[in-house]
Amino acid sequence: MTKAEEKRRHILESANQLLASRGLADITLDEVAKQAGYSKGGVTHYFANKNALLLSLADMLNQEYLGRIEGASLKEKEKVGSWSRGMINISNHDLLSTSDVNVALVAGALASKEVSESVSDSFAIIQQKMASDGYDPVLATIVRLAIDGLYYSELFNASALDDEMRGAVLERVRSWTFKEHDEKR
Repeated sequence: MTKAEEKRRHILESANQLLASRGLADITLDEVAKQAGYSKGGVTHYFANKNALLLSLADMLNQEYLGRIEGASLKEKEKVGSWSRGMINISNHDLLSTSDVNVALVAGALASKEVSESVSDSFAIIQQKMASDGYDPVLATIVRLAIDGLYYSELFNASALDDEMRGAVLERVRSWTFKEHDEKR
């Protein structure tokens, strides 16, 4: 990674920290610069405005999310449904630890067409990966929608599940990702 790439990443990570603690509406490029330890000019060299920063942050977070799912899927012994189970594992971790960042990302998607398109592109990749994960593609889509529903329930605090119920739901959804479940239908 070049020094410029390191600086750009540091700015994005600083913005991510602010988003997690304060939310999208409450941060400015000045605050991101201060958090990163740079001047505002140093930040605007890489990101012309808050929207450009948010778009780059969404892209970074989406790529990291997809990479984490891929890594988790490689740890699965059973290859059928492994990508789906990787998503379930990573989603469970995220739901327990990073909901503030997710709220900010959704807020950014609602506020910006470009950020919305970036998030939508990630959803399309996830859908394609899950639909071709070796088990019934309709069931894979239901699994994805269940995970999406858990995220939205948490993000919007809409009847969010307690840890025990969320765990039970995820375990049931996880059971659907095995070939044996497909054969029981």
